[in-house]
Amino acid sequence: MIRRTARWIARHPIWVLGGVALVTAFFGAFAPRIEFLTDMEKMLPQDNPVVRRFEETKDTFGSQSMVMVAMAAPEGGTVFNLETLKKLYAITAEFEKLEDEKLLEDVMSPANMDIVQGTATALVVGPILSHPPETEEDVAVFREKALSERMLKGTFVLEDGSAFAMILKVHPEAEKDQAKIDELMERVNAIIARYEGPERFYVTGDAALMYYVNQYMHRDLAVLLPIVILVVMAVLYVSFRSLRGMALPLIVVLIAVIWTVGLMALCGAKLTMASTILPVLLVAVGSAYGIHVVNDYFERAVQSKG
Repeated sequence: MIRRTARWIARHPIWVLGGVALVTAFFGAFAPRIEFLTDMEKMLPQDNPVVRRFEETKDTFGSQSMVMVAMAAPEGGTVFNLETLKKLYAITAEFEKLEDEKLLEDVMSPANMDIVQGTATALVVGPILSHPPETEEDVAVFREKALSERMLKGTFVLEDGSAFAMILKVHPEAEKDQAKIDELMERVNAIIARYEGPERFYVTGDAALMYYVNQYMHRDLAVLLPIVILVVMAVLYVSFRSLRGMALPLIVVLIAVIWTVGLMALCGAKLTMASTILPVLLVAVGSAYGIHVVNDYFERAVQSKG
């Protein structure tokens, strides 16, 4: 059966090459549509009881996806100064605008968090200051209340006054949408960039992780695949000392990459942090086998002539 198939292929090269070209074109149309999976939760077995319970918790309590932003004073400095506090209030206000666009569900910041404050006649629940700080007296009031409030001290405000923290709760409609996560993080980074200096900003959280993993996966694939192809081309040319010897194995492995990625896209499979390396491995491993096949072909061709 194998010999019969091999003989048919050898006798009908145009049909075979045409068929391969058509299949490659078909899968090549789907290959650019491949999606990247960056959500760690989706990589877990969805029928696991713990995963199911976590999903139930999210249905009850809302989105659990967060972006955490730290605003740190310069080395040896403090965030309890008028300019830094003005920045904190301005940044918080800009983050709150993202709630209207359904990118964020809630913004928790020392500037807007409600605390219980006592007066002579009643208990008042509200933010530390009813307005952005304007004087050094406002700064002193903010510092005193922030460091005496247990909900803020050590969590949203470091006790030594070196940093503030803000927690951005991702909107439920955005947390599973990579495009929305990308838009959110680009907006957050743009806001931070406008206010950075001399204060330093640090961003973390699972939504931020999804964004940066997606960026790095695209970058790594765009960088590694061409490098591997160039290295393989050099090895093949050195091995066979001919363009034909270099091109044949390389074309085969590139076709394999197109078929594999196209089939994955067609079936709805996504590239994860682990499988992103698949195209690179196909080129590296496939070319190794291709060297043996092409070398055997050249040897048999020489023997048949002799």
